[in-house]
Amino acid sequence: MGLFSGKHLHFIGIGGAGMSSLAEIACAQGAKVSGSDVMRSPVTTRLEQLGCQIFIGHQASHIGHAEIIIVSSAISDHNPELLAAHARGLKIWHRSDLLGALMQSYESIAVCGAHGKTTTTALLGYLFRQAGESVTMINGGTLLETGANAHVGSGRFCVAEADESDASFLKLHPQHTLITNIDFDHMDTYGHSADKFLDSFDQFASQTPATGHLVMCSDDRFSQQVLARVRLKRSVITVGFAEGADWQIQDFKSLRSDQRSDQVGIAFTLTGPHHTAVPIRSNMAGRYSAYNIALAIAMMDACGLSLQHLDLSGFQGVYRRANSYDLIWPSVGKLLMIDDYAHHPKELESVMAGFRERYPERRQVVVFQPHRYTRTRDLAQEFVQVLKTADLCIVMGIYAASEAPILGIDGQTLVKGFQKLKLPVLYAQDWQALEPLLSQVLQPHDVLMMLGAGDIGKMSEKLYQSFKKGAHR
Repeated sequence: MGLFSGKHLHFIGIGGAGMSSLAEIACAQGAKVSGSDVMRSPVTTRLEQLGCQIFIGHQASHIGHAEIIIVSSAISDHNPELLAAHARGLKIWHRSDLLGALMQSYESIAVCGAHGKTTTTALLGYLFRQAGESVTMINGGTLLETGANAHVGSGRFCVAEADESDASFLKLHPQHTLITNIDFDHMDTYGHSADKFLDSFDQFASQTPATGHLVMCSDDRFSQQVLARVRLKRSVITVGFAEGADWQIQDFKSLRSDQRSDQVGIAFTLTGPHHTAVPIRSNMAGRYSAYNIALAIAMMDACGLSLQHLDLSGFQGVYRRANSYDLIWPSVGKLLMIDDYAHHPKELESVMAGFRERYPERRQVVVFQPHRYTRTRDLAQEFVQVLKTADLCIVMGIYAASEAPILGIDGQTLVKGFQKLKLPVLYAQDWQALEPLLSQVLQPHDVLMMLGAGDIGKMSEKLYQSFKKGAHR
């Protein structure tokens, strides 16, 4: 039984990625868990099966006899359940408060960073289990292996994804910290101040106790800036391709494929302290995957786990993180669809380059759904510079993610950026426009990349169900 055994916790927005994992852990540790969300989903169905009480829609009566109300940054101050909780004087915790409390029961590892933290958290869970540790994991993405974003273990370690988007990671005080990389995003949280943004990572890194381990990428320029500050206060384990890293990625190869073979992946040697040399082979794609793997292994070693017999072949990955699907499109034939959550220019660049290396002879068709008006406004030029490297790009309407529209900012903003450079681009406002457009432009053996953090994932699912091998339409 855990810290909240016997207590009633009510989650407002329980179906969210960050909320549902916490609800599952709390339920497994003996808490009575209830929660509400705007619609039913596979996530809420799973939580019901685990014993959570789920309400669809938001009403004051849903909080029942709850003792603690859990909210995320996405919940409006005017939510009727939240208002009722305030009126009754109940404890109201942000999800990060609960995460921090749950982590106190373990030797905790927090994983943060602009890109790759969900996959790296999943990799840590996988590698720790492979080394014989029954690890507890709290993640922001669904593991393909289990269909869940949380796992309750019986061992001493807990691996958790930490969120910098709302600065809530600063509430956490893990024993060990892993920072995948640092890149400007969610800048509205930090008042559009680069100094405040970098200060937050400095502060978070410094919250790791001297007895714990801090693992950081040392290649990207913003990590280097934070690293220079942190090193004045404590030791850091660095990971990167560049010489001088404590764990260096060497002899990297992207294992290519042609139209007749899918034996693909990456291979490299990870050299570490004490002349350690670990050969790595994975079916993942791109240099960015090498970073994720290397960072996880560096933390694994720091925590005293054996690196012998490492085998990544069983790691299936995370939902909407470079998932591959074979399709047979009527009048077109066979093609490959890649579904990925990439929504920042750096993420787009990484996943597009990774699959370009894997399938160099195939045409790359990218469908991109911009996520948030503010991000589209702030990074429009960077988006165009990356997307123009595709053989064909289709831009969709912006997925608002609860943001209010910004005058003059929409999906056409990126289209205009292409047109200014006199480059070809296509536009599809929504799903109804996208499917017929794809039927017109796709060619045999194309690599169709569905990219974005909005509901484009549901569109990918529709395409898979309609055009997967053996499907009839």
